[in-house]
Amino acid sequence: MDGRKPIDIDASIESALRGEPFLPAPATLHRRVEERVRIAQLREQEQARFRYTMATMAVSMLAVLGVTVMIVSFTNLYVLWNQGISGGKGQVDAFMASMLLSYTGYSGAYSLLSSLLLAGGTLLIGLVPLWKHLSGHHPHKS
Repeated sequence: MDGRKPIDIDASIESALRGEPFLPAPATLHRRVEERVRIAQLREQEQARFRYTMATMAVSMLAVLGVTVMIVSFTNLYVLWNQGISGGKGQVDAFMASMLLSYTGYSGAYSLLSSLLLAGGTLLIGLVPLWKHLSGHHPHKS
C-alpha cells in the first residue's frame, strides 16, 4: 500500500491563492459564457435534428424496400412487362419502334460524338490535376 497521505486539492488551491489579490471578472465574461452556452445548445439541437432526419430516411428506405418486395412477390412484373396488359403497352411499343427507326440511321454520328466527348473528358481529367501539380510546385521569383 502507498504510505502517502491523500492531498486535499481544494485546501491546497485555497492556501496557494490566499495571498493573491482578488481580480474582478472581465466585462465580457458574461457575454462570452452566454455565447458558448448558446452554441452548445445549438449543437445539441443540430445533433438531435440530424438523428431524427437519419432515422426518418432509414424508415422511409425500409418502407419503400418493403413495399417493393410486396409488389414483386404479389405480382409477376416480368410477365406484365413482356406480355403487358391488354392495350397497355401499345404506346410504349410505338414509341420504342419510332426511336429505333430514327436512331439507327445516325449511329455513326452518335458514336463519333460520344468518342470525342470521352476523349475530351479523359484529357480534362488527366491534364487538370497535372497542371495544378506543375503550377503549384514552382517557386515564385520576386
